[in-house]
Amino acid sequence: MGNARPGTAADWTRDRIDSLTTPEVKQLRLNAERLHEPEITTLCDQVLTERRKKTRTKART
Repeated sequence: MGNARPGTAADWTRDRIDSLTTPEVKQLRLNAERLHEPEITTLCDQVLTERRKKTRTKART
């Protein structure tokens, strides 16, 4: 888990979150929710939703 290091909310961009593994994104989301960081929570939700869509698309082909 080299990419998931502590920092400020401003450090978490969509690209950075997207580079994490799915379990790391889920943990980051939980932490952001606990720390009342809605911007990070939203970014994590977006990344996870996009990954679910990709997984479903691959499963259908």
